[in-house]
Amino acid sequence: MAHYEIKDGVGIISATKIEDYAFSRCTGLTSIVIPDSVTEIGYHAFKGCTSLTSIVIPNSVTEFGYFAFRGCAGLNSISILGPVKNLEDSVFAGCTALETVTFGAGIKKIEEDVFSACKGLKVINVPAKKAEYYKKRLPEELHPLIVELPAEKKAKK
Repeated sequence: MAHYEIKDGVGIISATKIEDYAFSRCTGLTSIVIPDSVTEIGYHAFKGCTSLTSIVIPNSVTEFGYFAFRGCAGLNSISILGPVKNLEDSVFAGCTALETVTFGAGIKKIEEDVFSACKGLKVINVPAKKAEYYKKRLPEELHPLIVELPAEKKAKK
């Protein structure tokens, strides 16, 4: 059983999975906080949330259902921090305002059409020294958008 709460356009989730269609077509949803307890985002979970502008996916999320964010026309940035098994078909398809995507380490598989119809996409940030890794997983037309982020410096003890 999942608990979802939306207040003043902000969605808060407390569950291990955001269920299929959970927020589908919630056009008033502007932002959402996904806690570290969530490991999976279901099919069509945020599909058509046209007012959603940005989202940070914590590194606990390892699975995305197809069409999870499809048609989120206002979404302009997304950060996927952790290792993901597979970004399914059309996860971000039709996110026409999407400009910036930031990947953390270890996305194992990215379906070819994950960013279809994302005509505004300008930058795909990837971890340092991982450009080739992501070029093997993303369609060739997206390769010029890949930018390696600087390596994180380890704190001295």
